[in-house]
Amino acid sequence: MPRVLELDQLILDCPLSTFVGIDGPKDKIIKWLMDPQGGISQRLRTMAIVGCGGLGKTTLANQVYLEIKNQFDCSAFVSLSQNPNMKSVLAKIISDVSGAICGALADEHHHLINKLREYLQDKRYFLVIDDIWDAQTWRIIECAFVKNSQGSRIVTTTRINDIAKSCCCSYGDQVYEMKALCATDSKRLFFRRIFNSDERCPPQLREAANDILRKCGGLPLAIVSISSLLATKPKSVDQWDMVKSRINDTQENSPDIETMTWPVDIEDDGQVHACRVHDTVLDFIVSRSNEENFVTIVGASNLTSTVTGKIRRLSFHKNSEGSVTMPAHLLRRHVRSLTTFSHAGQMPPLLGFYGLHVLDLENCSGLKNHDLKNIGRLIQLRYLNIKGTDISDLPCQIGELQYLEKLDIRSTHVKELPSAIVQLRRLAHLLVDCHVKLPDEIGNMQALEELTGFSVFMYPSTFLQEIGKISRLRVLRVVWNYVDFQGNAETYMKNLAISLTKLGTCYLQSLSLDIHGHEEDDFSLHLWSPAPCRLQKLYIGRWHPISRIPNWIGSLANLQYLHIYNKRIDQEDLRMLGSIPSLLTLYLFSDEAPEEKLTISSQGFQFLKFFKIHCYHMGLVFEAGSMAKLEYLHILISAFQVKSWDGNFDFGIQHLSCLTKVYAYINCYGLTAEEAEAAMNAIMVSVDTIPNHPKLQIDRRYAPL
Repeated sequence: MPRVLELDQLILDCPLSTFVGIDGPKDKIIKWLMDPQGGISQRLRTMAIVGCGGLGKTTLANQVYLEIKNQFDCSAFVSLSQNPNMKSVLAKIISDVSGAICGALADEHHHLINKLREYLQDKRYFLVIDDIWDAQTWRIIECAFVKNSQGSRIVTTTRINDIAKSCCCSYGDQVYEMKALCATDSKRLFFRRIFNSDERCPPQLREAANDILRKCGGLPLAIVSISSLLATKPKSVDQWDMVKSRINDTQENSPDIETMTWPVDIEDDGQVHACRVHDTVLDFIVSRSNEENFVTIVGASNLTSTVTGKIRRLSFHKNSEGSVTMPAHLLRRHVRSLTTFSHAGQMPPLLGFYGLHVLDLENCSGLKNHDLKNIGRLIQLRYLNIKGTDISDLPCQIGELQYLEKLDIRSTHVKELPSAIVQLRRLAHLLVDCHVKLPDEIGNMQALEELTGFSVFMYPSTFLQEIGKISRLRVLRVVWNYVDFQGNAETYMKNLAISLTKLGTCYLQSLSLDIHGHEEDDFSLHLWSPAPCRLQKLYIGRWHPISRIPNWIGSLANLQYLHIYNKRIDQEDLRMLGSIPSLLTLYLFSDEAPEEKLTISSQGFQFLKFFKIHCYHMGLVFEAGSMAKLEYLHILISAFQVKSWDGNFDFGIQHLSCLTKVYAYINCYGLTAEEAEAAMNAIMVSVDTIPNHPKLQIDRRYAPL
C-alpha cells in the first residue's frame, strides 16, 4: 500500500523513552550537515542513513529534522513505501516547502518536477526522504532537487546499502550506517518503558529480561514493542517466560505486532477501518503465512509465497504486465478461497475451482461479464464479492448457488438483480446500491439478515409490504427520495411504516433512512408504533431533515448509535435523547434552535463517548457532571447565545473530564471582534483545564442567526 504520511502519524507522538542512544548519532549528523567545510559548505549535500528495519532510522532523521529545519528557507519530510505513488510524493513535497496545498495530481511527473525545481531554485532548503526502497524512485525524486549554492541539505533513509550509495554520488556526500543499541542502552530503553526507571527491575525477572534483550538484538523498535507489551502484563516470571517463548530471534523478524501498527483510516467516532504495519512486521506476517501455508500469493514481487502442499487460500496481485499467472501444478479443486488485490488484471478462468467457498474479486479491474458465465458451477460458494468492478449483468445461474450466504455488488454497473436471486435460500447478506432494482418476490428470501439499500419510489407502494415479510432482517437501509417523484407519497409512507413496525418487533437492529427532498416535503416517523425495541443503530436524514424527533426514540433501551438530522431542536429533545440508557455515539444536526441557550444536564447521556452536534443558531453549555464518559466532542454552535450579561463566555467544556479530542467551530455572528476572540479563548482555557489534555482544533465561522 503506497504511503505518503503525515509525520506525526508515526513519529511526533513517540514517547521520549524511545530516544535512548539517539543523541550521539543525532549530534554527529547535525554537525556534518551544518558545519562549514571550506568551499563545499554552500553546495547541495546529501547524507544517507542506512540500516536494517527497526534500528530507528526514521526516528533519528526526524530528530535531526526537527532540530535544524528552522535554519532553512523551507523544508519537508516525506515517507515513502515499497510502491509509492510518485505524483502524491512530489505533490506532498511541493505542499510542504511552499506552504500551499498542491492540487496538481492530474499533472504528469515532469510537470510536478518542474514546478518543484522552479520553487527551490533560489531557496536554501532541507528535505528528508524517508524509507527509499529502489533506485528508480530516488532517480525520479532527485530530478526535482536544484543543485544550487544556497547551502541546501538532503537526508535520506533506506535499509539497502546500494540505495544509500546511489543517493550519495556527489563529492562531499556521506553515508551514515546505523548501529544497533549497545547492551547498556538496550537495558535502559527496556526498563524505562516497563518500570519508568533503569534500576527497578525485580531480581527474579532479570534473567528473562536478559534473554528477551538478547533476542531483540539491540533493535530499538523490537525493544520498544516487547517492553510495551510487558508493561501491560503482570510482573511475574511465568508471564515474562511466556512472552519470551513467543519471540523468535530478530533475524526471524519477530517484534510484537500490536505496538507496530498505525491506524490510517479512522472514522469520527474512532472506529478504525485500516492499519499500516511496519515493514519488519510485514516481513514477519509473510514469513509466518508461508510457514503455516495460510495463503499463497501470486503476482506480488515483494510478497512471494512458496507453493508447497495443498493450496487452500489463493491471493492474486497484478504483476508488472498487468496480468495474473496461475501457479504451475496448482490443483484448483483444493482451493477454498480466492481473493484479488491491487486491482488485479485479467482473471484466469474459474473452471476447476469447484471447492471454492470464498470468491473475493473486489476492485478487480479486468473482470468482465463473461468471467462469471460459469459461476453456477461453484456450488460450494458461500461468499461472492464483485464490488467496484465493471460487471453490468449477473447471470441467471447465480440462482444455483444454494450455499451462498453473502453477495456484494456495490459500485458495479448492475442495474437489476435476476429473478433467480430469490432461489438463494441461505442468502443472509445482500449488499447492493440503492439504484439496483430488487426482484418483486424479495419477501420470499426469508434468510436475509442484511439489505443495504433500495430506493422506495422505484417500486409500486405494495412492494414495501414485501420488505415487511423478511422477518429475519437485522440491517436495513432505505432511500426515500422525493426528488422527481410525482405520485402520492402518503401511501408509500403508510406502507413503509407498516413494514418497519413488523420488522421492529422481530430482529431489526440497524436502520438507515436516507431522505432526499425539497424544503416543503415532510418525512414523519410518528406512524411507526410500537417502537423497534431491538434497535441498536439508527440513522435518519442525510440531505433533508425530519420535522421533529419522534417520542418513541427515547424508549429505545438498546440504542447505541444515533445519527439524526432534525429541522429544529429544543431542550425537550435533548432531555429525551439523554434518557436513552445505552447511547454511546450521537450525531445531531439541526437547522433551527430556540433563541435561548440549551443545556446538557448532568442527568442524561451517562455513557455517551462520542458527541457531534451542528447548529449555527444554537447556544449550548455543559453543566457540571454532564456527559461523564465523553471522549470525543465535535461542536458547531453559536457563541452569541452563550454570552453572559457581563460579556463573558462559559461553554462548560471544562466539566467534560474524560475528553481526548475536541473540534470546536464557533459561529461568532453578532459578536464584536473582541468578543469573538474572548469566546475562542474561553474554549481554549476550558480545554486546557481537562486532566487528559485533549487535542483541540478550533475555528470561527460567521453565519447569520
